[in-house]
Amino acid sequence: MEETEGPPSEDGVARARLGERTFVATKEGVSVVWPDGETIKLGSIAVDPRHLAVDATGRYVAVASASQVLVYFTEDWTIVHEHVHEHDLAGLRFDKKVLIAQDESGGVHRHPLEVEPEPPESGPPPAPLVLKGNPLRLVSGGVVTLVGLTLGLWAVIWPWSSRAGVFAGAFATLVTTAGVLLLLGCFDDRGERTEARALARPLGLVAAGALATFVTLRLGVSGTLQPLGAAIAIPAAFLALVGAVGSFLDALRAPSRPFYRREGFWLIVYTTLVLLPALGSKSLTDPWETHYGEVAREILARQDWISLWWAHEKWFMSKPILGFWMQSLAMATLGVHYEPGRMLESAAHGAAPWPEWAVRFPVFAFTVLATYVLYKAVAGAFGRRAGLLGGVVLTSMPQWFFIAHQTMTDMPFVASMSAALGFFLIGAQEPADRLLRVHEVHLGPLRVGLSARHLLLAAVVGVATPQLVYLVTRNLELAMDPVIGLRMPPIQLVSDSFVFGSAENCGNSPGNPPCAQHIAALPRFHPALQAVLWAQALAIFLWLTWGEKRARRVAFLAAFFCVALSTMAKGPAGLVLPAAAVLGYLVVTNRWSLLLQLEVAAGTTMILPVAMPWFVAMYVRHGSEFTDRLFFYDMVKRAFDQAHDTNDGQDVSFRYYIGQLGYGTFPWLGLLPAALFGRRSDDRSADDDASTHARGALALFAVWFVVTFGLFAYMKTKFHHYVLPALPGLAMLVGVALHRLLEEGGELARVPRRDLVFAFLVGPACALVALLAGGATWGGVASYAAITGAAALVASRVGSHSIVGVGFDRVASGVLLLAGAAVAFFAGRDMAADRVEQPSDARLLHLFTYNYEREWPEHLDFSGPLWAFTFCAGMLLVLASSERLRRGALLAFAGLATAFAAWALDAYFVQTSPHWGQRELVLRYVRERANEPGPLVAYQMNWKGENFYTGNDVAILLDRGKEAKSWFSNQKKKKKQKVFYVVTTHGLESTLLGDIGKSAELEKLTTERDNNKFVLVKAVVP
Repeated sequence: MEETEGPPSEDGVARARLGERTFVATKEGVSVVWPDGETIKLGSIAVDPRHLAVDATGRYVAVASASQVLVYFTEDWTIVHEHVHEHDLAGLRFDKKVLIAQDESGGVHRHPLEVEPEPPESGPPPAPLVLKGNPLRLVSGGVVTLVGLTLGLWAVIWPWSSRAGVFAGAFATLVTTAGVLLLLGCFDDRGERTEARALARPLGLVAAGALATFVTLRLGVSGTLQPLGAAIAIPAAFLALVGAVGSFLDALRAPSRPFYRREGFWLIVYTTLVLLPALGSKSLTDPWETHYGEVAREILARQDWISLWWAHEKWFMSKPILGFWMQSLAMATLGVHYEPGRMLESAAHGAAPWPEWAVRFPVFAFTVLATYVLYKAVAGAFGRRAGLLGGVVLTSMPQWFFIAHQTMTDMPFVASMSAALGFFLIGAQEPADRLLRVHEVHLGPLRVGLSARHLLLAAVVGVATPQLVYLVTRNLELAMDPVIGLRMPPIQLVSDSFVFGSAENCGNSPGNPPCAQHIAALPRFHPALQAVLWAQALAIFLWLTWGEKRARRVAFLAAFFCVALSTMAKGPAGLVLPAAAVLGYLVVTNRWSLLLQLEVAAGTTMILPVAMPWFVAMYVRHGSEFTDRLFFYDMVKRAFDQAHDTNDGQDVSFRYYIGQLGYGTFPWLGLLPAALFGRRSDDRSADDDASTHARGALALFAVWFVVTFGLFAYMKTKFHHYVLPALPGLAMLVGVALHRLLEEGGELARVPRRDLVFAFLVGPACALVALLAGGATWGGVASYAAITGAAALVASRVGSHSIVGVGFDRVASGVLLLAGAAVAFFAGRDMAADRVEQPSDARLLHLFTYNYEREWPEHLDFSGPLWAFTFCAGMLLVLASSERLRRGALLAFAGLATAFAAWALDAYFVQTSPHWGQRELVLRYVRERANEPGPLVAYQMNWKGENFYTGNDVAILLDRGKEAKSWFSNQKKKKKQKVFYVVTTHGLESTLLGDIGKSAELEKLTTERDNNKFVLVKAVVP
């Protein structure tokens, strides 16, 4: 890259170009403008600029006014040279390390820069292994860190409730994280100056938005906000928070466009409006949500964040920890009564609590963040509209939006993996030498530098340190005597021990064995020793990244952090699948040099203290029992053997997931032929680097889809939702294809008015027909039509902002769209047409549950809306095959997909959930118990919903016969119990009567319309 000089000043503005960057000097200061329009202010200048020059490295900028020249060092914006000449200057330029100034008299002046020595002739010196950062603040940073760690230890050791401990631990983690960043000197970074008073109002709005989101969620959990109120208030509060964050970022960086005109903001609005309104207003779905929800509840009840308990099945070792920690933290924070017998206790006083809001909201947050990161990645390769459309496609795919409503381990796993690949693409498109933008906030004499690096380091420290602190506390004990109180010394060293059994349910009822203290399988590997090892790994990572400020490297480190989270969510696949997709990118682009910039050493070191502590702690406590279950049974055996036979009599060959993809991507599978097989004509006039990156991004998405699909198609154990990891890559391919179809080979600034009218008429009309066919209320029709129109509006008003001019062959596109119409019709027909062996209405439900032979409720019939959506999808794709109608039809198609997502979540899912859960049964029990007290019995049931919604305050009688008869007899004779409430399966009433006593009177409190699988029975013994 050669030095460059700028043209003479025009209207008080001097410019110079260096590679992709344009340096601009005005009276306000010097800024750098990137090709995508982003502007970064380097700093203020002390002259009225007439000439500007920048050296080849971009580290020195010279500004001249009249006869004066100032040379600035760009990294900290300090003046390193100042010269005054006899005559006014006519031009400036750099030659190597010399500034050459030519005055108007013709004189030439050479000013050498006092810089580092020239590299030897053999080549440039190797880059240092570790970039030196700001000087350490050992005293102030060390004190704050020590205070935070002490608070963290106290938060765990002190004998208060899990809820109070979570709040105290969160505060301690915040202090510790700030202390570590202060110790590293991160806040001493220097950059664009911003006065603190300019941020006061945006920060206030962020605080208000966060408080509003917190309060509305707590009101939703408590039942103060019932479904309709929660569907309005919670999304409104969350979007207010998002808008406040956008206004804060605008105030910090002064972008060319405000946040409310950015596609990323509107994608978050879209995702929120589709996913959030009914998120917590339906029962947990068995078996996954009820199983995992109960495991997370027991974490709080038992106050054990390592060993997981699973009701009467004892230790839970089937899945890694991330999803359970997320749910537990949310339940403690948002006011869920996790204690035994208290989950739905307010129902006895007329309320209807919804703990589902707490356990599902973290999954929603992961989904939104992953979608946004993928948007940024696609926008960098293909333009902002392509990124927006990719996010819309992904959000409105059934497999994605259904599992975004599930407290399963799959979405944290897939969302983290998706974000990792998104950050890789973001980093790959960054110039290698581009530094992060630093915002220097001034509060009087106090100066605080902030950048994206701070967010990354805060995330790593904030996730790692609570784990290390908790491990240390396993070897510490508060010396509390029940009579004399706190003894001296107040803290004693102990060996790690943990409780076998369910909190406050120790041998009280069938299904709850007596509690006992257990000693670790490897007692000499103390948790505190484990914490020391992980702390060393964390320190090494912080040292390796001490002075790292390059945007590409920080993005790659963010990808590694997301890989660590994905591994915490579901195991090693969180590393293997992203690695395969990245390899596809490198093969296509031939950019193997990226491997040297991928920060493998720092990233791998980071994974250790973030993802590994729980795995090691579990092995130390439980030994080979843990690894045999998690790794060899739930991973290896599921891959190479059929560990769960849930598809008896079905074709479980390679074709198995093709059908599930059809249902899981409806109606977008109609664009799959165009996305996967469309002919592309590259415009070679486009920038070579951008074109290469775009091809690499397509390769990454394609390999992501193919490898994931092939891996899970090969596995012997098959559940429908296993194919979820293939969806994000596929959705991004469809989004890019949709963008190119709308563009039709050229840049599109606005959609013609004809197409807008067509989209607004056809899209809502399709939604109206579908919803009326399903018997929806007029309020529902109006809301879905409004969402459809809004989707069409957002898609149509966004310019293409295309980076790579690539289009589809128009004739081939029409043929592929016709083929897509046929594919969409056949998939929709399979969902809508009734079959003898299994109602097709259940195909959507089977995307996230596993008992595929379970009976469908007779009174639920969704064939009408499913046929309507199928017909409309096929019709719009047929219309899109016409080049003249293509834009309007595709925009209407996006609106139809949005309406389908809203209907599926807010109508289909809401009406089916009572039949795949136990919430309504336990609610009825709590209300009945207020009038006639009696215990709840789960008779021949093992779905864990009965445990979750009662706080495990339930008698579990799995088998009929001696055990059941003995327990009922004991209750009747010793406790004089006359009334029993029994949750069981329809048809077992006569068997129940035989065990409880034939003299008992049974009364069904629920019907098959309430729950077609289970029934609540009141048994009265004379």
